[in-house]
Amino acid sequence: MRYLLRVDPVRRMNRWYSVHVQSTLFDQWAVVCAWGSRRADYARQRAIPAKNQAQAYQMVEKIVERKIRRGYVERADVIHT
Repeated sequence: MRYLLRVDPVRRMNRWYSVHVQSTLFDQWAVVCAWGSRRADYARQRAIPAKNQAQAYQMVEKIVERKIRRGYVERADVIHT
């Protein structure tokens, strides 16, 4: 699981974003993205289908790169439940 944070006190922004690869019921793969605010109970989630596991991991890398360009910072030491 990859976990990213974006904190901007000037804009009152305190967000989290997580992304990971998961198998589905019918031997397929999906990239599961979840995001929300760390100050409120707001959270959303979506699953993006992939043809195979390799494609799913490539999608994860693209998503993480895009989020970093938008100001998110990857945190390996944070576990979101």
